Amino acid sequence: MAGRPSTKTTATKAVKVEEVVQEVQEAVEEVKVTPKPEKKKYDADDLISVRSGVSGKLVYKSLLNNGYSCEWEKFGDTQQVPFGELRTAAGSQPNFYKKKYWLFDNEEDVVALGVKHFYADMVGIEDVMSVFKMPMADFDAKVKPLNAQLRETIAKEARILYMKGELDSIKRIKALEDATGFSIMEASKAK
Repeated sequence: MAGRPSTKTTATKAVKVEEVVQEVQEAVEEVKVTPKPEKKKYDADDLISVRSGVSGKLVYKSLLNNGYSCEWEKFGDTQQVPFGELRTAAGSQPNFYKKKYWLFDNEEDVVALGVKHFYADMVGIEDVMSVFKMPMADFDAKVKPLNAQLRETIAKEARILYMKGELDSIKRIKALEDATGFSIMEASKAK
């Protein structure tokens, strides 16, 4: 029986092969890719929720539809704007996106509009308002990297809070002024 493997060796090899097959099957199951959800299809008339990223009044006048306009009274106010209007504005009035005059709650809307690159460094409205509650040591790291429009918005919102008496720490105000590059108390006195 020389040359013929023992039954025990064959059985051991079969068990090892089964173990390897089992490991490969488990690895394949882990690697299986879940299909991407289908992108939402938008019609020109679909209404998109758009928030104002500007402290104070914001007005949009359409270049597409003569006479169409939208107004936001203050930072964070929301208007429903037709998708087609927003697409047109992306080409004809891109500063509404570049300067973050318009903010969106739904990232899917930003992607569909083709303006995601403008919002790569974006923080949400809640994040802007949370600046006033964060530790002062974090101001430079969180606020300085923001674009000038958002820093100005934070400064204007700080002025409003200061005028209301809700922002009264001189250290906090000075730290906000340093981080935003805008005066908070001086402008408040002028009003």
